[in-house]
Amino acid sequence: MRNAIGGFGLVWVAALGLLATGSVWAPEAGAGLVVPDPGLPPVTGEYVSDPDTQILNYGGAVQGRDVHLFGFENIVRENVGADELLKCDASLTAIVTSYPGDPTVLFEGPMEILVFGKAGQTVGTFTAEVLSLAADAAGVPGVLLRESPTLASVGSVTVTDLGGGTWTIDSFFDVFTDLSPDGGANWLPDVAAGAGHRLTLLPEPASAALMLAGLALAARRVRRGRRG
Repeated sequence: MRNAIGGFGLVWVAALGLLATGSVWAPEAGAGLVVPDPGLPPVTGEYVSDPDTQILNYGGAVQGRDVHLFGFENIVRENVGADELLKCDASLTAIVTSYPGDPTVLFEGPMEILVFGKAGQTVGTFTAEVLSLAADAAGVPGVLLRESPTLASVGSVTVTDLGGGTWTIDSFFDVFTDLSPDGGANWLPDVAAGAGHRLTLLPEPASAALMLAGLALAARRVRRGRRG
């Protein structure tokens, strides 16, 4: 484990060239994401952590903050009994504060969310759980992120019909994550998660959206280049 953690530091230093992004944490200003489509997960907006109080700490080897979960694509919705199962690809960024330069690292991969009691329902308040998230760090081979297989990442989703073809979505999740420095051989839990790392759905600022989209596009090009 010691060698794995030491290697982890070198891997994160290699990520210093990635674009750094910031955010303004103002959940009270969100008051619900206004959307033209009430389907989940919302393809606009992003789930954001409080950058000052929600600190990531993977055993002291890596520390970070300012988590963004966004870019939901290739969405598949299935009814499982009374529940709705959501499958999609997603992107997640976090600023790594344990190395000089505070680089923003991008993770991408598939995730699944179960929304309890939502099958056949458009509006209402529903309990939800992130069942899985399995993502790799763009341009940083062997560094993986996953939703904890032992701790439940639960939250809530409220969809309200505003009329005129618009809805609001209010949502949050308390997420537990693990990081691996070595392709999954060892996993480091977020020891600072407490009751879970709170991610709240906020409207996506236009400037941040453009920077995050550019970061995601660059990462996809890197991966295509490796495959070629």
